[in-house]
Order: sequence, then structure tokens, then C-alpha cells
Amino acid sequence: MRRSDRRRQIVEKAIAVFGERGYRAATTAELAKAADVSEALLYQHFPSKQALLVAAVEHLGEQVTNGLQDVLTATKDPSLTLLKLFEAFTGFSREKPEVMRFSLALVSELDEPETIASVRGIVIGAVQLLTRALKNGQKHGALRADIPAEMLAWIVMSFYQTYGLLERLGLSGQLDEKAIRKIAEPFLGQMAKLGSV
Repeated sequence: MRRSDRRRQIVEKAIAVFGERGYRAATTAELAKAADVSEALLYQHFPSKQALLVAAVEHLGEQVTNGLQDVLTATKDPSLTLLKLFEAFTGFSREKPEVMRFSLALVSELDEPETIASVRGIVIGAVQLLTRALKNGQKHGALRADIPAEMLAWIVMSFYQTYGLLERLGLSGQLDEKAIRKIAEPFLGQMAKLGSV
């Protein structure tokens, strides 16, 4: 296996282990076993468990950013942007439960400056991406212009975390499509209300 592929495999398995066990409880032996490598090989790729955690956070950040880009590129109608973002977040939570578990476990592990910096960078980058898309929706009358786009982007990010928690607790069924549309409704502009949403 190429070095880059092996590294990716270790990171992806680490996300599942950290999500189930938490960062502090997970041992390097467990991380190596999950990735089907020796501890020695694990340390060749990552000098410490902390370095592996940061790599896992960065990998998650790439997934989130790429997923957002895909949704925003595919959504040509600005009136559907907010609804499609909600749908993408709920779909991502269902399809990648290990990532959601990791995200939730990570919250309790945010005490190392390097980890905090990585997570902050991912969240801020995602909010900036969302803000640009939501401003476009406001420009076209699909979203209310009296709500700052950046504030709305933070609300969308908060929804992602809340939905992940509901998914983990087995309560995500409380947010069906009708409920999600109700959540989005206060932010919609006239074009969206009269159109297809």
C-alpha cells in the first residue's frame, strides 16, 4: 500500500476509534489494531496520538468542506440553498455515523491548543463558505436580507451539531422534512416563499 493510502487508512480508522472511545481513553494499541497496522508503523506516520487526532480533525474538515462545495455547486436555485444544506447535513449524519460520533467526542477533548486551532480553522472555513452562498441567496431574494448572512451561517452550523446529537440519541426522526422546512421558513425571502420551497 502506498504511504499516502496507508496514512489515510489509519486516519479514517482513528476517527471511528476516537468516536467510540474518546481521545483520552483510546490507546495507540487500539488505534493500530483498528487500522490493521503495528504500533511501530503507526508511529512512523504519526509521532504521537495527538498528531493523529489533529490529522483526523483535518480529514474531517476536508470532508465537510468538500461536501458543502458539492451541495452549493449542485444547487443552482438560490431559493433551495438553505433547504439543501439542511438535507445535506442530515444525510451526512446518517451515512457517516462514525464522523458524527467523532465530532461529538471531540468537543470534550478540546483542551490542546493544536487541536483547538485545527477545529477553529475548519469551523471558520465552513462558515465563510456558507456565508458566501447565503449572501447569494439574499441577493436573489431567496433569503431574508435583514438577517446577516454570517449569523445565518452560524445557525446552520449549529443545526449540524444539534442534528448529530439527535442522531446519536436516536431522536433524529423528530426532524423530518416537514420540520426542517419549518426551521428554514423564518429565514426565507419572498422569492422562496412563493417559489418551490
